[in-house]
Amino acid sequence: MIKKIALAALTTVSLAAFTQMTAAQSLDYTQYEAMFGEPVTTSALGIPQRASVAPTTMTILTQDDIRRSGVRDLIELMARVEGVDIQRASIMDGDVGVRGYNQTGSNRLLVMVNGRQVYVDHQGYVVWAALPITLPEIRQIEIVRGPNTALFGFNAVSGVINIITYNPLMDNINTADITVGTQGRKELSAVKSVKFGDWGGLRLSTNLVEANGFKAERRDANDLRQYSRRGFDYGKPFREYFGADGLFQVAPGFQAGVELTHTRAETYMRVSSFNVTTPQGTRAIITGTPYWSIQSGKVYFAADSDFGSTKGQFYITRNGSWGGPRDAYRVNDNIVGQVEHLFKLDAENSFRISLEARSTDYDTENRNGATALEFEAGYYLYASSVSWMWQITDSLSLATAARLDVLRTNRKDGFSRNMPWTKDDYSQTNNVFGYNAALSYTLDEDTNLRFSNARGIQYPNLINIFNNNGNPYLKPAVVRSYELSVNRNLPFIDATASANLFYTKTDNLIRTVGSGVGGRKVGLDGRNYSITAPIGDSQVKGVELALKGKIDTTWRWGLNYTWLDTHDFLNINKSVNPVTGTGYTTNIDYKNTNIPSMGNASIGFTAGKWEGDLYLNAVAATKQFDPPTGNRISRSPSYMGLSGRIAYAVASNVTLAVSGSNFNRDQILIGEPRPIDRQVFGTVTINW
Repeated sequence: MIKKIALAALTTVSLAAFTQMTAAQSLDYTQYEAMFGEPVTTSALGIPQRASVAPTTMTILTQDDIRRSGVRDLIELMARVEGVDIQRASIMDGDVGVRGYNQTGSNRLLVMVNGRQVYVDHQGYVVWAALPITLPEIRQIEIVRGPNTALFGFNAVSGVINIITYNPLMDNINTADITVGTQGRKELSAVKSVKFGDWGGLRLSTNLVEANGFKAERRDANDLRQYSRRGFDYGKPFREYFGADGLFQVAPGFQAGVELTHTRAETYMRVSSFNVTTPQGTRAIITGTPYWSIQSGKVYFAADSDFGSTKGQFYITRNGSWGGPRDAYRVNDNIVGQVEHLFKLDAENSFRISLEARSTDYDTENRNGATALEFEAGYYLYASSVSWMWQITDSLSLATAARLDVLRTNRKDGFSRNMPWTKDDYSQTNNVFGYNAALSYTLDEDTNLRFSNARGIQYPNLINIFNNNGNPYLKPAVVRSYELSVNRNLPFIDATASANLFYTKTDNLIRTVGSGVGGRKVGLDGRNYSITAPIGDSQVKGVELALKGKIDTTWRWGLNYTWLDTHDFLNINKSVNPVTGTGYTTNIDYKNTNIPSMGNASIGFTAGKWEGDLYLNAVAATKQFDPPTGNRISRSPSYMGLSGRIAYAVASNVTLAVSGSNFNRDQILIGEPRPIDRQVFGTVTINW
């Protein structure tokens, strides 16, 4: 009975938060986490909610989880979450997928930092090496699984990773990490808080990384330098990040902030491939877009009134990239404005209304002898959404959200006779609709059930539309999902358990990397051109299981398992030989390349000045396409990777740690085409 009363009180507190300062102004995550007994989120509906009762399937990783993991980037960390898989062939970069469909340049995942989208529109994927973040400044990471377009924005079709940093006004973080490791890794991360009394705060952060790359990376880079006619001149992989975030209490009930970030990275990404002839013979070289320079500026505000709470942000991001000295320089500029208003109609009904406007430009510029066709193109997006939280009874609630997007494309210049489209073809308007709905029922004080249904929208990336063999008439892919979830506390073993059963179907799939796949069109010159077109449909059903707990205050442990069953209904690759794996016209086969099952296990302890954690990641065998042509598929073996961290506090503010990944193997193949090496790090952390 006491637990039921407490649960009802927490629900009331969440709904009442709309009229309190925590709704619009800075949320005290520490206070609410203590109140709820677990990490909380405001991402889904704008109100503080436990992850276990939020209207989405969500896992929250706290700063404690990040520190104890021993990882040096977020890709490695994501592999330990149920439903998430990674592909990695670079020490700085890789791809992250949720519930399958992970591939080079995966664009089904929306990644945000404090609500700001950080993927690059022209390629449509996340450049993990250039994320505007450093690990010590992260308060928590919210991993949302399933399509959530209406709640989080377009392209949130397989999931969302929302990174929440420490609040510059409320949190005081002063820390520095110095790391050295194998592969010649040298890294510095630092976060400094500056306080201006009770009315303002500033958080400064930086991350500097240099490494030699994995063995296979170094071989590719060396051969590209010596034998490629394209003039590649790759140096060591590196990354530099600088960030400043200030938040100020301008007046009672009104806060305003400004954020500036700069990131520059060089990495051996794996997007395209070609053959290079060396003295040892001809072999495939995997290349991509190794140089990135990304800057952003954001202003944001939060205000309370008698009519509810209002939040808004306006940001500009410039994504600059190039593939080498003789490659075209690409610039993707984004200007985004978002505002939302939260209010209560009565004690049981709460609403959030949101508006968004977005302008995206994509320019190409030849440098140092590059001969690509230069052009300028882009789109305008206008979106409106509404969310409704209805507390039907003390134990039953309904959360719904709907979003309408209007997308207008245009190409300003860069036309030639040797292309299938005219300027008028690129002036298109698409109206698309997405929704989320979740019915949650609290069976008892320890058990919560949820059934959800969603319609997500995946836009083509700018290359799919605007490249010479792209297609301005492409329609967004539609992702439909149905899910049944159970979350249960297990007090007799001091643990929590969750189970998710889901079915997802994607209509009008589009190949994410490159263009010119799926269709044909006769151009003005009479030639028959390959163009980008939908390649069919695909569906996946799956199960996610997770169990984690602790023993007293010393030990912690966790287990999770994911199973996927994929079926494709494609209009390409009709001549594939299932025995030899040959005959592919393009490298798309989700049924065979989706990982069928994977799991994680962890155990850790805290005892006095010592802290240690051990992680096991196991992935079943699958298949991958062979470079460079991608017309043959072969078996990618199963693997098990052992990672961990051991740390000792030599003083109250100084910690020494040794961590690493793939302890059990010298090399592990985590997705084609390159194996990754064992990594070991030594880190000194100083807090003040």
